[in-house]
Formats: sequence, structure tokens, C-alpha cells
Amino acid sequence: MMGMISCREAGYYLSLEREQTLGWPLRAKLSMHLAVCRNCRRYRVQLRWIDQAMDSLAESPHALPLPDEARARIAAKLNSLNADHPGDGAA
Repeated sequence: MMGMISCREAGYYLSLEREQTLGWPLRAKLSMHLAVCRNCRRYRVQLRWIDQAMDSLAESPHALPLPDEARARIAAKLNSLNADHPGDGAA
């Protein structure tokens, strides 16, 4: 039987699912957690609002392009953070 994940884990996986597809075991655990945790369901809604706001800003005619050097630094940092969390079940 699958164990429940904590709110901290749910928050991590909710953030992660914005960037990549979670594997089915994690999706199942996250769904079980969200079924019983109103606060994490609210957090998911907040993340979606943030994504929508960021998309709107990115499409703004006043948006400034991100320099390639900054883009590379951000990508390297994200890759190192992802390497720190192996076995998250993402496939």
C-alpha cells in the first residue's frame, strides 16, 4: 500500500510538475494527498495563478529579453538542484 506524502513533499512535487511530467507512482501519491489536504489544493491553485501571471508578463510588449549568459546560469543551477533530488519518480 502506498504511504501518504507530507505537505512538504506535496509542495515539492506540485512545483516539479509545473516543469516536467511526474511518474505515475508520484502522481498517485500526490492525488491521494490532494484529496485530503485543502491547503495543498490551495497551493496548487496559487501556483497556477503564478504561472498565468508569468505567462502574461512574458507576452507583454514591455518584457525585456533574458541575456544568454543569465539563461545559461539559471539552467545550470536548475540542473544541479534536480540532481540533488534523484529518484523522484519522474519518467
